[in-house]
Amino acid sequence: MPPSTLPSRRGHHAWPWLAAAVIAVAAAPAGAAPATQALTIYSNPDDRVSIEAIGWLGLSEACPAVVEGLIPLQLRVVNGSARDVVVSIGADERWSMGEGTVSPRTTLRAPAGETTSRTVFLEALSWDQSGVVQRPSVMVNAQGAGPRVDVTVMARRAMMPGFGGGIVPTAPPVAQATAPRAYSSAALRLLGPPADGAWPPPEGGIGEGEIDLAAAPDDWRGFTMLHEMVIADDDWTTMPSGTRRAILAWVGLGGVLRVVAADDDAGRIDRLGLPRGGSDGRRRVGAGEVMVVAPGEETWGALHGKGGPAADATPPLEQRGNPMGWFGFTQRELPFAPILAFLTIFALLAGPVNVMVLAGRGRPARIFWTTPAIALVATAVLLVLMLLRDGVGGDGRRFTLALLDPETTAAHVLQQQLSRTGVLLGRSFPIRETSWMRPERVPTSVMPAPGVMSVRGAEYRELEGARRSGDWFRSRSDQAFTLQAVRSTRGRLVVSGAPDAPENVSSIDAPLARVLVVDADGRPWRCDALGAGERRPLAPATEADVDALRRELLTSAGPRIRMAVERLCGAPGIAWAQAAEPAGVAIATLDAIRWSDDRAWFVSPLAAEEAP
Repeated sequence: MPPSTLPSRRGHHAWPWLAAAVIAVAAAPAGAAPATQALTIYSNPDDRVSIEAIGWLGLSEACPAVVEGLIPLQLRVVNGSARDVVVSIGADERWSMGEGTVSPRTTLRAPAGETTSRTVFLEALSWDQSGVVQRPSVMVNAQGAGPRVDVTVMARRAMMPGFGGGIVPTAPPVAQATAPRAYSSAALRLLGPPADGAWPPPEGGIGEGEIDLAAAPDDWRGFTMLHEMVIADDDWTTMPSGTRRAILAWVGLGGVLRVVAADDDAGRIDRLGLPRGGSDGRRRVGAGEVMVVAPGEETWGALHGKGGPAADATPPLEQRGNPMGWFGFTQRELPFAPILAFLTIFALLAGPVNVMVLAGRGRPARIFWTTPAIALVATAVLLVLMLLRDGVGGDGRRFTLALLDPETTAAHVLQQQLSRTGVLLGRSFPIRETSWMRPERVPTSVMPAPGVMSVRGAEYRELEGARRSGDWFRSRSDQAFTLQAVRSTRGRLVVSGAPDAPENVSSIDAPLARVLVVDADGRPWRCDALGAGERRPLAPATEADVDALRRELLTSAGPRIRMAVERLCGAPGIAWAQAAEPAGVAIATLDAIRWSDDRAWFVSPLAAEEAP
């Protein structure tokens, strides 16, 4: 049975709902707590078909300070007709500002008489120089229909002076934005009101909100908008296991989860099923941490920078800066002298030589074939020069950090990469694992004039969640990305034997080039190459070795990896192991890139065992 199409005459029914949502949000007071929003964007009683958009972090004003992260948008199609409906989902195609948009493209088939859902993830991209944040929108329409239906996510917009009356999204500069934090209703009840009786507190109001954990997704990408989350202990014990796994995966990538305990009964807290504490009592998961806090004004003060034990638990991400500084790449310079020489020779051949010599002496008709011939030869010469100068494919530098968590049998992968391409014969590549790939702004030798925002930005397409295409990689250009992924693994590093003569055992399915261990008592140890299943004695190391490792890792670290290194390097009960074959650890992207500088490290909590 052929798929039905939604009649275009009904398409306008979505707009009153959209306008009402935007007006309601704009009229809400600043700092109002967003809740899960559901919006009917299409409804056709004749066809008995409706499309609903659901955002668990809100559809219009979830976190005003969000400058990075994936915005989860669930599309639900209720098809009460006798025919199948096919809905296409994609990003709104608008003129954007320089950095571009990440565009999910997928189709959703809703069988007759059924309700079908699909979640897409929209990227919140920031424009670092002015603090402007792109608030993306998604286009939804039935296959073969007329006018599309637009759903605008994070829709509050403001007039920007000097832009000719255009409407662009604005937000505080990155350096001034408070890290987005969300609270569950149960956590707010346990915490009680602050001393001044206001919530959110004035100094912490930006980027804060209330969440509905019942609507939370079971995909870690749905939490990446947040830097911290505050929930009650009852929330943790009653939430579905899939949501709990997703939250722990998000924590492992650098998030902070604060669990407000109703009382200080240590036995009851241990029975909550939270991650176990290390030798220093901290419940680390990858690069993040789960913290148990008590209700009261002291906790409110710690959460909002007024001192207390939790005040420095979440160091803010630094400004993203220049990704070329990650690996020492210099700015790509245009070869002005060769270009000038080529244009001069081409002008002489296509002009005087062509007219006076090739088509002269009574043969003016020759100009009709000599001119295109000269153009074709010049194009061929230009392509040969490009191939000789830039080559095919590209050169790249990549740094991967795989944070192992034996308790959840997961590896939380943080990666940064920078590549410089020549001529690319193909630009698309498969998505080999569920990942978040974020384009970073790369300075070029040719910058747009200040205030010019009419240039169409790059479009980074993700097709059916299986392939990335578009402008992720372009010929003769520089690209920088940060990537995140969560994998299943049972690999870990184990220390066994006597405390004064420990041995290291690896169950990581990859050869290791070197290992540096800080045991539970804070003493550093090291060993050389270590294979899977091998047992090697550890030699004493010094604090200078730990400092040298920290400097080595931070030299080329971007914000995400820097955060993980600063939180974990030197912490007790943590092992650092450099992979001998980093390509097997990295999140794969375009195969045409040759990685001239490829580094990967494993970070693992130590598991102590008795010597056999």
